[in-house]
Amino acid sequence: MSSALLSFGVLLLVVLSIPLVLWLVKRLSQWPGNRTNGLLSMPASLTVGPREQIAVVKVGERVLVVGITSQQIQLLTELDGLPEVPAFPAAAGASTSGFGALLAGLQKGKVS
Repeated sequence: MSSALLSFGVLLLVVLSIPLVLWLVKRLSQWPGNRTNGLLSMPASLTVGPREQIAVVKVGERVLVVGITSQQIQLLTELDGLPEVPAFPAAAGASTSGFGALLAGLQKGKVS
């Protein structure tokens, strides 16, 4: 009886770990370090809706800002290069991402 209970416990552990492993694989595949493919890379992206993103895409020496939806990809602007984003002190309880700071700089006209 003890052997059957142990086997059931191991089976239950394996079945319950499958969703965790799938979640980890999904998360690690979206890691920014994995977003490069030789000539093409995506140094930054920002999710703005359930299926919408704004992304900085580097193709060779060109740096493009694109809007991505489930239906299309549209060029928003082309940058002269990847701008240096100064380190802004984070407000109390708020975090500042690199892309968020880049987007804020673009909105203020500080980055061309």
